[in-house]
Amino acid sequence: MKRVILLQLFFYTTILCYGQENPFIRHMYTADPSAHVWEDGRLYVYASHDIDPPRGCDLMDQYHVFSTDDMVNWVDHGEILRSSDVPLGRSEGGFMWAPDCAYKDGTYYFYFPTPAEQTGTIHGKWE
Repeated sequence: MKRVILLQLFFYTTILCYGQENPFIRHMYTADPSAHVWEDGRLYVYASHDIDPPRGCDLMDQYHVFSTDDMVNWVDHGEILRSSDVPLGRSEGGFMWAPDCAYKDGTYYFYFPTPAEQTGTIHGKWE
């Protein structure tokens, strides 16, 4: 129940406060977040990170993780992955959207779509 309430509060706060100088990420351009409350009780947000200055949605080049205990004080855990780290990614970077994370049998799995240079299809998995 706590997880559902925290996630609802997160999305309600984000929608209500967007455009009112109150997003919790102010120091970089981000998009496509996913959110989870893990066993430690913290809310973790996984977001795409755009280049600075942004030039369009296809240049998202990195992923960052943020967490909070109280929806007020946030920790930026930094960059966890960039397109140049992905063997199937594009050599020029970009197209790293909509990440998510899952937990199973003691392992966290971070996954995301990315276009493969060889085929033009979108797929990807990073453990």
